[in-house]
Amino acid sequence: VFFLHDLLPLEYPEFFRAFEVRRHAGRLATIARHAAGVIVASESTKSSFERYLRVRGMKAPPVLVSPLPVSPLFTSPAPEREATAGHPGQRYFITVGTLEPRKNHLFLLQIWRELSRRMGAATPKLVLVGIRGWDNENVLDMLERCDELEKTVVEAPRLSTPALRQLMAGCEAVLMPSFAEGFGLPVAEAVATGTPVIASDIDVFRTIDSSLVQRVDPLDGLGWLEAISARFAMQQPRDRSRSACSCVRADIMCHFQHAESFLDQLP
Repeated sequence: VFFLHDLLPLEYPEFFRAFEVRRHAGRLATIARHAAGVIVASESTKSSFERYLRVRGMKAPPVLVSPLPVSPLFTSPAPEREATAGHPGQRYFITVGTLEPRKNHLFLLQIWRELSRRMGAATPKLVLVGIRGWDNENVLDMLERCDELEKTVVEAPRLSTPALRQLMAGCEAVLMPSFAEGFGLPVAEAVATGTPVIASDIDVFRTIDSSLVQRVDPLDGLGWLEAISARFAMQQPRDRSRSACSCVRADIMCHFQHAESFLDQLP
């Protein structure tokens, strides 16, 4: 039995290095040949997997959709501050993910440059949580050479989980303008924290039933600019600390109970 996160290297090869595309094709061939069952984290991945096999004349094994549970830290009170986006009281947004083309950081940086031109010193900060990845020369050029982003964009690579939870607790919203995702764990973490999210209007995020999530097409620059500006204008309190609860623990237990039940049913 295999856990398959996504088929993105095969569906969007332009966003991945060539060896990753070949390697993922090999993984799918191995799964097709040996799997008694497959566990995936989203209906989107299940549909992609079954379609991938169908067009190649292969029958899909049984597939279980079991969304990934988040760490209990994200429903516990915020830990002591480990990271900051700037001076105390400064407002900021965050985006979480490796700096790579699929995550659409260049798009977000263009929006932040426009915000800087409109708002000047009042521009909120944008915190990029994630390491620098591949094929991102244009993103790095903007980070290193665009004067309008110098004081408004902060890189925060290799944060601990408590530090990420702290940033989420204090931000205006988590931004996820990705072109494609297999699951989108930062969105689930933000919702568990009670933090608003502005995410791409793509299949995997359409299944999230939460009033905290606003979806905007990843090509709609003006739509994103409007959504971010509207969120910033709300002036809502940023303290979203919540008492510890058992819901995430139950979700983790349910996740594995669901998987074990699936395994028990396989021949």
